[in-house]
This record gives sequence, C-alpha cells and structure tokens, in this order.
Amino acid sequence: VLRGAAVLGMVFYHGLYDAAAAGLTAIDPLSDGWRLFARSVLVTFLLVSGASDALSAARTPDRATRWRKALRRA
Repeated sequence: VLRGAAVLGMVFYHGLYDAAAAGLTAIDPLSDGWRLFARSVLVTFLLVSGASDALSAARTPDRATRWRKALRRA
C-alpha cells in the first residue's frame, strides 16, 4: 500500500511539473509546499524500495541467485 502511494505521489507530482512547464497550470511545483511534497514522496519511495530490496535479499541467501533475479527484473 505504501509503495503504491509513493508511486502515485511521484506520478502526480511529475504530471503537475510537466503541466506547469507546458504552461497549462498556474501552480508552481517548485514552491515551498510542493517542494516539501516532492521530497516526502522521494523519501517514502526510497525507504520502501530499500526495505523491499532488503526483504527480497533476506529470502534469497545465495548471492548468485539474487543477482540473476535482479537482472531478470531489470
């Protein structure tokens, strides 16, 4: 749930940023409030991604298997 919220927040912010760059909205995504929102989404996304990676690594003790799984995902 938290990972999904972080991804949705990231998509929302980047959509807003692109709309502002194209002149479609008067909202400034670089203002203090939006900058705080962007940073909080970033931190949440990185923490959840790191926790997910750590849990995945803990379930796969063999290092070679872990690399094969990571390369398959990439």
